[in-house]
Amino acid sequence: LSMLLVTLPHFFDEPTLKRDHMFRHCASIVVGLFGLSLLSKLLLEHPDKSTEEHVQSLVQQALHWRDVASGEVGNAPLHLSHLVAASTYLQASRILADDIFIERLVGMDVAKLHDRLEADSERVRQSLRSPSVRN
Repeated sequence: LSMLLVTLPHFFDEPTLKRDHMFRHCASIVVGLFGLSLLSKLLLEHPDKSTEEHVQSLVQQALHWRDVASGEVGNAPLHLSHLVAASTYLQASRILADDIFIERLVGMDVAKLHDRLEADSERVRQSLRSPSVRN
């Protein structure tokens, strides 16, 4: 390793590489991108406290509007609007953090909640499209 460290500066000073300044430039770009990827990985794996609070608040709002929607079963348009609100809050939380992080934070399966909200929304849309509702 020490031999590599001693010869590496001389390697970059060779006349053939001096003519090709692009090599140094490309090497610095690769090292920089590698550093940025490590930094972003660390930030995504360890979000700050405010991100946790925002995600938790958004999921709580999603659950709140899901519960409100369940009380509006007799009023299809209102039921659908509350389901859409719940889905919107859940999607916003999924933009801020990945599902695994959210599941660890709130203790529930985010994909199942999303699928349930979508299925309920589609069921309400179908009922609104049926001729018996229009008449």
